[in-house]
Amino acid sequence: MIKFSFTDEEIQSACKELGLPENTFEDKTSERRKIIDCWNNANIIACPGSGKTTVLLVKLLLLSQHMPFEDGSGICVLTHTNVAIDEIKNRLGNKVDLLFKYPNFFGTIQSFVDKFLALPAFRLHPETANSTFIKFDNGTIKKLKINAFYNIGFGKGDKKTLCNYLYGQANQDPASKKLNGKQKTEKAIELLNSLEFTLLDNIIRRPNGKTFLKDVNNEKYQAIRVICFDIWRRGILSFDDAFNFANWYLTEHSILIKNIISKRFSLLFADEMQDTQLHQMDIISSVFNEAVTKQYFGDPDQAIFNGFSDEKSAWRDNIVGFERLAISDSKRFGNEIAACINPFKQVLPSISGNTQKQSLQPTILLFDQPEQAVGLFVKQIHNHKLLDNDWRSTSARFNLVGSVGKAPAEDTKLTINSYVPNYSKKATKRKTNFDNLISYFQKRPAEETKQFGTKVYYELFVNALVAMLNLMPNNQYSKSKLLAELKENNPEFLTAFNLFIFNCIQQIETDTILPIDVKTKFINLLTQYNYQIPQNTSFINENQINSIDAFTQKNNVIVEDGIEIKVGTIHSIKGETHMATLLVENENYGASESSYFWDHKSGNDLFCPNNTYKRPKTSYAKLEQRLKTTYVAMSRPTHLLCVAVQKSKASCPTCQPDKKASCKWKVV
Repeated sequence: MIKFSFTDEEIQSACKELGLPENTFEDKTSERRKIIDCWNNANIIACPGSGKTTVLLVKLLLLSQHMPFEDGSGICVLTHTNVAIDEIKNRLGNKVDLLFKYPNFFGTIQSFVDKFLALPAFRLHPETANSTFIKFDNGTIKKLKINAFYNIGFGKGDKKTLCNYLYGQANQDPASKKLNGKQKTEKAIELLNSLEFTLLDNIIRRPNGKTFLKDVNNEKYQAIRVICFDIWRRGILSFDDAFNFANWYLTEHSILIKNIISKRFSLLFADEMQDTQLHQMDIISSVFNEAVTKQYFGDPDQAIFNGFSDEKSAWRDNIVGFERLAISDSKRFGNEIAACINPFKQVLPSISGNTQKQSLQPTILLFDQPEQAVGLFVKQIHNHKLLDNDWRSTSARFNLVGSVGKAPAEDTKLTINSYVPNYSKKATKRKTNFDNLISYFQKRPAEETKQFGTKVYYELFVNALVAMLNLMPNNQYSKSKLLAELKENNPEFLTAFNLFIFNCIQQIETDTILPIDVKTKFINLLTQYNYQIPQNTSFINENQINSIDAFTQKNNVIVEDGIEIKVGTIHSIKGETHMATLLVENENYGASESSYFWDHKSGNDLFCPNNTYKRPKTSYAKLEQRLKTTYVAMSRPTHLLCVAVQKSKASCPTCQPDKKASCKWKVV
């Protein structure tokens, strides 16, 4: 087990390189310094805005100065998003090139599985060993399954096909009776898309893991199996397929894989561990043995997931053999906000705010009609002159968030739409990946370039380059990985590529060049710089331009009285920092923030002074999930936190004078 003892001078130097005060970690008894000095397995519970990434960066920078390690091992850093990896790389810059080279690995859990497990498994599995891997692409998988469905088609009488079977299985619920034939067929296709052929046991499963078909002699089973393997043999896997192949590989070669990976990586750092799901945790546990020191960073109270309601974090922050360290003070907001969100956390005993930062008193906005909430929020922004404050964060300055983004079935139910009628979380996304090369070079809709600028073309050209290079065997580039590699190893090409993009943008926007001509110039540029161009691939040779989905200008930004406010679900703002956040009361499963958190019967009056959460005897799962979403939403702002609640549902209007005097909240 590798252990280091960093000197005060080394730590001061690392702080200086990262733009931090040299004395940031001089107190050896402080929570953050204990993490830097820890070389045991550890779970680090970090409150919102704790600066945990900065602590990790300092530790990585210090480690880089002791590389290469004597035993030839490296470090593995895992996150859940490429954004987090890019942040680490951008902040460390060129100071520590060694960190991003062999034997180290920086990437998402998905990219780790892809590289070290799924691709080797694909090359070893008897039914794909002779195939050439092309890419991981959920969209292409979906299209190929749709094609397979229509190629099979429906049958009649005693000639019914897989399509008939799927149609029947997908439309068993009473709600399907109201659907027309086209809608029912779409549900059948969705069912086919959701099914997984599990390589470990040859069972076809639903997304929840339940068996759909397992009789190998069943014609429907055989038809689905053929569809899956036909797609895989084309060299295309979905991201879930990567875990499917990885699990098969681990079962076949478990001890060997664990020994090889654990010898390569002596240290494992994983960030945002609360977002880790069971299938991801199983992989981590399967490939890193006891010789690897594991340090996990995260906040269990922020474990919120999109998708299925039964999703939950697989991270256990109190397991035997792991130190439990904490960062319990936030750099993001002052004690005014910390005091109001403290009752909503469940894991950390208490969190404190930044003593150097004075936030505004959090405010409860009481409304009669939900349409009034935005105006009340805007008035608070003006009253506190927040527009006069400098704002340099990448997140929007002012945000309205709620837990339910779907339009309500009845007008009486509160969702985000009740406050912002035009809001839709299903606003059309920009299409930036295509099935063939020429489609990347078409002119984009005027509404799109007006909103995003011509930078949309830069993204498209880089995506085209990624797709092109990933056609070659063994290549598996992401956009960030490719640009970083070009910057380091081929800056001459990167300069020429950027100039090429600039010239093409002007021509595309002025309609003075055709997509096919851009494609020819693109290929010629790659050839000029000695990049191999695959031959006889439909991706390159096909000249039928894929249509761009009708672009709809995003309607998740509203402007009122000169204030621009971004609107979204709580899930969409995870990890963000705002200047001011408005959490609006939403209803789901018959309950809302007011019914959950002004509940006198259970004692959960969490908006009232000095109250803490008490778990009910029954029916607490949805309550605790709402606790987490509320906690995430209320911990975003640096300056002002507002919560909008229907006046008739809140207990504030009838609050006793003595309680009002000690309330942490201002009520408007």
